[in-house]
Amino acid sequence: MESRDPIHLDPMIQQLRTHILNLWPCQSLQLNLHPMLALKELYAHSCSPRHVSEEEHRHNLVAPDRILRRQMADSITPFLKTLAKNPPEDLLLVCPGLVYPHDAAGLLQPRNEIALWRLTAQNIPLSSLDDLREAAAGILPRGMRLRTRRTSQPYLVYSQGLEAYCGGWRWIGHCGLLNPMLLIECGFDPVTTEGLALSLDLDRCLALRDKWDEICLRRRS
Repeated sequence: MESRDPIHLDPMIQQLRTHILNLWPCQSLQLNLHPMLALKELYAHSCSPRHVSEEEHRHNLVAPDRILRRQMADSITPFLKTLAKNPPEDLLLVCPGLVYPHDAAGLLQPRNEIALWRLTAQNIPLSSLDDLREAAAGILPRGMRLRTRRTSQPYLVYSQGLEAYCGGWRWIGHCGLLNPMLLIECGFDPVTTEGLALSLDLDRCLALRDKWDEICLRRRS
């Protein structure tokens, strides 16, 4: 699914991809996954990124058995089954696209998000999450502070929320190691395949960058 603002977002996507591949020389695959998926696919895994309640589901239903994803992980999880037949030695999945969370009024708010998932036969140390934070910081303006907070994501372990400071702390995404149970249910052997993931709200990152430029301009004035 194409982004709504390719002129500004595509350079950010390529910057993220290049930064991570410089840290981890591996193969990469960019996916354009459809934002609509079968409801049964969303519930196929015990560790899938399911939503908290049926009430939240209701806002994203477009048919009795079809739903619009609320985050990119909703679409990536079914795709993993196609890779399990021939597990990659070391592969970075780059998945940009539109997601459809809803606001307090129940209205869908399309947003640009990117998910980067690495699947590898190598042992992934916990310190690899620092590389993901460094990649996220690289698309933010120089000098903007970035912090992490413990969060809960069903498909991740050691999940960390990412927040940037620009007149207050603003959530921009999360990262963590892939839950071994999710890998098992997708057909992988967690002994020989490990994974980690980074998800970023590109619209929020772009808005923070614009606001930062505005603040810097005011200070110069």
